Amino acid sequence: MLDEYHFDLQNVSKIQKIQTILTNILHNRRPGAFLIALIPFIVLLSNTGNDNIQRLFRAYPYNISYELMTCAVGSAVLITAFLENGLVQNQIKAIVPARELTSIALSPFMIFMGMWSIIQLILNAVNGTIVTSILWGISAVVSIIKLVHEFHHIPQNKSLWIFSIFSNIDRSCMAYAIRIILVIFAIGLWIPILLPWEGPPEPFVRWHTFSLQGELLWRGTFACFSLCNILTALDPTGAGAGYTAFMAAQGIFHGTVMLIDNRISASNHGSNGNAEHAWGEIPFFLILGLSLSILLITRFRPESKQSTIMIETVPDEIVLESSSTSEKV
Repeated sequence: MLDEYHFDLQNVSKIQKIQTILTNILHNRRPGAFLIALIPFIVLLSNTGNDNIQRLFRAYPYNISYELMTCAVGSAVLITAFLENGLVQNQIKAIVPARELTSIALSPFMIFMGMWSIIQLILNAVNGTIVTSILWGISAVVSIIKLVHEFHHIPQNKSLWIFSIFSNIDRSCMAYAIRIILVIFAIGLWIPILLPWEGPPEPFVRWHTFSLQGELLWRGTFACFSLCNILTALDPTGAGAGYTAFMAAQGIFHGTVMLIDNRISASNHGSNGNAEHAWGEIPFFLILGLSLSILLITRFRPESKQSTIMIETVPDEIVLESSSTSEKV
């Protein structure tokens, strides 16, 4: 009897450990971000010269530049996931300690991860890249589970996004500047999305050799950027700070990788070395990334010392208030 009881306790402890691990995974965005960042590099490594293998992973006609840009976005997702719940949130609390950071129900960065995974799953399925579709499908499932988990754990006193946001937003000049940049970029992204599909590639915004399947994937990515930019513009330095940091990182990564690829191709007389691209889409992304980075750093850093003092004095006030109320009772 005692042996059976001990066996049951062991089973209960194992189940509790498994539940704890699953809960930690659901609360942590890093595993999902790592998967999203890994997929573009897997596709890039499929460039083996074997056409049968490449057709399972890569958009056709093959153009490695499309895949390098996706790797840049994936890398920005991974870095942002490591920063969002650490440095970014700590800086926000240091600036606006009295402000409730949960005024937005769901993180725009988390919404982007789910939206991008789903769109890439659908578009890769349309292209017939079977293995890549499966990988994005796994990422989509993970992202949806995490979104449902976050939605399920929204405090009962918090209404959804738009209904609670406008009474509690950052109204600083820096925040409005970030909003303007995000909205301008969101509008500008629809230019390549709506351009004709038949080619030849436009010199300012297109890679050579023109890949219809690659264009399909990137137009889907640009649509995700555009929609999430508009959502984040509601609160870019609060709950949307993670996505704002992501756009800053991906703008720098994206523009830098494109610039290097363009210049190397030009020096080797390759097909992607068109000078117009170096003065078109490339500075567009670099300006986005650098301007958002400067604005975020400027918004966070100057008030950090002053707001730290505010944070240190708040607990004493709370203790005095609670003690006085207890004496009245």
